Amino acid sequence: MRVGILGPLAVTDQGRDVAIGGARLRALLIRLALEPGRTVTVESLVEALWPDGGPGDRVHALQALVSRLRRVLPAGRLRSVPGGYVLDVEAVDAPEFERLAAEGARALRGGDAKLAVERLTSALELWRGDALGDAGGVPFAAAVAVRLEALRLAATEDRVAAELATGADPARLAAELEELAARHPLRERLRALMVEALHRAGRSAEALARFEEFRGRLAEELGSDPGQELQAAYLAVLRTVPRGPDGTARGNLRVPPTSFVGRETERAWIARRLWEGRLVTLVGPGGSGKTRLATTVGAELSGRFPGGVWLVELAAVSDPAEVPRAVADVLGLRDGTSHLVEALSADETLIVLDNCEHVVEAAARLADDLLGTCPSLRVLATSRERLGVDGEALCPVPPLDVPEPGGDALGSSAVELFAERAAAVRPGFALSGDDAGVAGEICRRLDGLPLAIELAAARMRSMSLDHLAARLDDRFRVLSGGSRTALTRHRTLRAVVAWSWDLLDDAERRFAERLSVFPGRHAAASASPVRWPVRVKNTSSRLGRRSDSSVTPIPAASRRRTASANARSPSSPVTGTEITSRRGDSASRPDTAFRIAAASISRPGSRGRTMIVWPPAIRFSSAGVPDAITVPRSMTVIASASASASSRYWVVSRTVPPPSVIDRISRHASSRLPGSRPVVGSSR
Repeated sequence: MRVGILGPLAVTDQGRDVAIGGARLRALLIRLALEPGRTVTVESLVEALWPDGGPGDRVHALQALVSRLRRVLPAGRLRSVPGGYVLDVEAVDAPEFERLAAEGARALRGGDAKLAVERLTSALELWRGDALGDAGGVPFAAAVAVRLEALRLAATEDRVAAELATGADPARLAAELEELAARHPLRERLRALMVEALHRAGRSAEALARFEEFRGRLAEELGSDPGQELQAAYLAVLRTVPRGPDGTARGNLRVPPTSFVGRETERAWIARRLWEGRLVTLVGPGGSGKTRLATTVGAELSGRFPGGVWLVELAAVSDPAEVPRAVADVLGLRDGTSHLVEALSADETLIVLDNCEHVVEAAARLADDLLGTCPSLRVLATSRERLGVDGEALCPVPPLDVPEPGGDALGSSAVELFAERAAAVRPGFALSGDDAGVAGEICRRLDGLPLAIELAAARMRSMSLDHLAARLDDRFRVLSGGSRTALTRHRTLRAVVAWSWDLLDDAERRFAERLSVFPGRHAAASASPVRWPVRVKNTSSRLGRRSDSSVTPIPAASRRRTASANARSPSSPVTGTEITSRRGDSASRPDTAFRIAAASISRPGSRGRTMIVWPPAIRFSSAGVPDAITVPRSMTVIASASASASSRYWVVSRTVPPPSVIDRISRHASSRLPGSRPVVGSSR
């Protein structure tokens, strides 16, 4: 059985109408339907039906009404319980309306305008007239009806706002709002929606006139000014926030030519943080996909930002003072930056500051200033290091997941990206069986870095999978020839590395050269023994700051291989040979970075009872020994010292190094450094 009270009383049972005769009987059923499935006390019913006294014995009069109502309702629907009565029904339209309206309002606030329209339309369709129309004049019904009518008006406003956000016909909505505003002349939100609808319909002059008319009425009748929402709508018209032909707020995001693969977790996290906070920075090395992730999230959230989603590309900005101007140019402000704050205060807007790393201080100042003065602004930044602004939420952009050796390669997002991009340049290409394993190995060796994977996939037009895998030892030569329309630094893997390298100062570059000989992951405490070329304060903080802009992502399982390739490849910005050949650089002297690392094991206190504190420092040196002892001949003395120091760690920790390492150590057994012992040439 269903009971409808949003209009004339309507009762249906299994699709058949149930007639309820008599005003008092209908009022009783309406009062019971307001609390379906719950006990309504006798006192509440008596007070609702006879608020001014009524018959002398109101309880017996109520029992008589209940008996009459039971005779017309299906059997068992109206039950007597201790202290009152219970109406058992499947549905009542008023509670259902409230539920749907609340769901629609939440969807609208959450940025899902389409779902909001669906829920709110369903809620408003339940109305057939004035609420509790058959109980008019009864005090209990009057109070409930006022509340339900207020909810109805709020739901109507939410539906109109949601339809405007989805691009519905603004002229139709403006006409509906005109009628509502006439019935509710002091309702501000209706006026704000009307101004927006008229503006989107191309009737900006009428929108401004409606605002001035309402402002004059408020001043004359109430002595007050319009609220913030209406003023924001008015300012949006004055500043003519650019909008698309369908009426929705637009930005300058381009439709990408390729699909987006993976990153579901990061996309959901960024969307949530942009709703809860106002500044999110995507940090990570070059080629990790920060820009594509930011623009993808921006496109997904565009319905939430009527002011638009605007991409500000800072890669071409060389002068930090020009950063504000770059934002103003994107927004189309002809008078430069003087009205930047006003333009970004008009409506909910998302600014994507892309490639902030080379102007990070200027970008940080601008973001801080704009967020402090524009309450409706959100900023999504991409950088190789954090902006360092209060309230900033950091989202590290990790590599794509790569398959484990022998694992399911086709389930990896890195392999999915490789296969999709390879199929674009090689029609008919598909992965299966052994080919999938080879593709997984390629993605593993590229550390799951999206740009490197796309560059590798582009070579499939002229290489087989096996040939490509074999050529990856010379990855800086192979991974070139990217998109001609891409930024210069994104066309080759070497250009990506060079851009990161150029962001370092001289001291940081020398330190990176020394550190690169010991590839693999290093904790800050382990890397600190490698001495900076000059005295540098706050070594730990500089290590942490630069780790965000490192050439290879921190989480990569195979970082050791890529890091050493980056440091010593003949095509990289600085090679191992260059490190040793520079005159005056301590890399060619006995106190080089290698010896410093070895000294972390050889230093006083590294023998005897204090050996127990070795592991954190030793892992740094011993992990790099296989590479350290294969460096150019001019560095063999240093390599031997590092191996000599690490040999004591192998003995104490009962770790047997690989035979190839033992063989290399044997060949350098005669090499010594002051204070070190000969390198052990056997596994004992």
